[in-house]
Amino acid sequence: MSGEAPATPSVEGSLAQDRRRSGFILMSMGLALVSFVDAAILIHMLPMLTSLGIGSTSVLIGTLFGPAQVASRLFSMFSGNHIPPLGLALISALLVPVSVFILLLSGSWVPGSLAFAIIFGLGAGLASIVQGTLPLALFGSYGYGQRVGKATAIRLVATAAAPFAFAFIMQHFGVRAGLIAFAVLGLTAVISFAALGRQGHGVFAKKSARKPLSDLAELTSIPD
Repeated sequence: MSGEAPATPSVEGSLAQDRRRSGFILMSMGLALVSFVDAAILIHMLPMLTSLGIGSTSVLIGTLFGPAQVASRLFSMFSGNHIPPLGLALISALLVPVSVFILLLSGSWVPGSLAFAIIFGLGAGLASIVQGTLPLALFGSYGYGQRVGKATAIRLVATAAAPFAFAFIMQHFGVRAGLIAFAVLGLTAVISFAALGRQGHGVFAKKSARKPLSDLAELTSIPD
């Protein structure tokens, strides 16, 4: 028996070399914006719902976030390589403004708040998967760790600032103003990922060059 470990399969990125700098900026912006909104809402979930008139039911609504995250990861697992990483990134970003708009329109209506928590949790769960699979699909395995490290640093700065920013907005402008701002940020993330899709041919391909998406999600998913 040979003591040599099997060679790690390489993955070829879908972005052309001359598009990778701008592609990295767009990717980092989209991931950071989604993380910013997720962190701000999660930290202030209970006071936010209470100020909207939900009352004690806000505790029950907040508990739906975790199961929704699990459901999104099961969806990603069972969808296999049918949805490319950038497609998942677009879905996760789009679910942010959708969930926020539902909460704004429903107000103190409990079913609307329940729908918000589920949709928001689904988006957050997909975002945690995309953080690992999208850089690999776009840029390939060469320099993967360095790119993920840079993108993660940007995302963590945004995540750290988010609770303070939302607290400031709630105190001076109200919860609804903060939610409107988050909806705009979510739409900006959608635009960033959509622009990324226009950077080059093959970005929306259903399979990465040498490894199916289901395996990439399993190997590169970054926990919250």
